[in-house]
Amino acid sequence: MLAEVAYGQAPKTRLDRADAFEYKNRGWLGAMPQAAANAVRAIASQFARGGTDNLENPQIFSTPRGRRRRRTHRPARVRATRPKP
Repeated sequence: MLAEVAYGQAPKTRLDRADAFEYKNRGWLGAMPQAAANAVRAIASQFARGGTDNLENPQIFSTPRGRRRRRTHRPARVRATRPKP
């Protein structure tokens, strides 16, 4: 309401703001490793769902999407091998 009265702009929903964040930061997100960019997108989607209350929730990464991101983007284990003689 304030944005409309003060600046002549239509108010934006949380989903609009999350979409705008991804659009405006696509270069920054594209330069990140895929796992990091996905984590930032997961945080933005939590904002779209519940606003800043969801961002302040200590369980933010315990959501199904957050758990899936952690599980699928863990670094691969490297096994030490002996050089062949």
